[in-house]
Amino acid sequence: MSVHSTMDTLLQDLRFGLRSIFKRPGLTAAALVTLALGIGATTAVYSILNHVILHPLPFQGEDRLVLLNEFEPGPGIHLVPNGEVLERLRGTTRAFDAVEMIGHRSMQSRPPDPANVKVGFMLPDLLSTLGLAPALGRPFLPSEEVPGSPPALLLGYGYWQQEFGGRADVLGRTVTLNDTAYTVVGVAPRSLDYLTAFSTNDVWAPYQVGPNGSAYSEVAVSLALARLRAGATLEQGRQEFQRVYENAFSGDPSLLLRWRTEVI
Repeated sequence: MSVHSTMDTLLQDLRFGLRSIFKRPGLTAAALVTLALGIGATTAVYSILNHVILHPLPFQGEDRLVLLNEFEPGPGIHLVPNGEVLERLRGTTRAFDAVEMIGHRSMQSRPPDPANVKVGFMLPDLLSTLGLAPALGRPFLPSEEVPGSPPALLLGYGYWQQEFGGRADVLGRTVTLNDTAYTVVGVAPRSLDYLTAFSTNDVWAPYQVGPNGSAYSEVAVSLALARLRAGATLEQGRQEFQRVYENAFSGDPSLLLRWRTEVI
């Protein structure tokens, strides 16, 4: 099991709220305030209200979007599955036509004005899964998921406006993070911020997946979602995810007795 920070715990609670919102976008403001208070995130109340009540979720096919978790029934602990499990599901799935992973970390831009930059990580097909297109430029290419490929970057919409004045000639520029030079290939759509309601990412980079999902840029997955294939049921998705999970941890029976998967 991966170790999760306090923010990851908050994101776990947000996942349940988001899944309910996918199904019932008309939730009342009072319910959302209660959710935020219950997870100890009172400072996020306005952000949740702004993202959900004032601006309905903009994702294509949102009725088929589901969230993927691990669940320990006794203590009621919910965690995000690790990258290797999700990559196995992604490679063998029949119930889902897409399995997506989102992570985040802080990186530092280079001198002379070093600053912490919030970096989101995604798989190259995340935008198409959500029915989104870049505000400028192109999305990540499948080849940019392969370790060793030239580092590519999408600027967050707000970061593009604040740091680059919303200029179109930002494409092709280089942004150096943690001593690695990334080439700007596009600008993320503003609506991608709906997936990061607690902390909007400044920029986005592609996860780079090694053999068997073993190398995820050393960034833990903080949100896992999937899209049910047309005609597939939620129960079929649950059974398939549980089967893949059991195969991944077949050498650890004690873990399988404690943990189950969730598709919600």
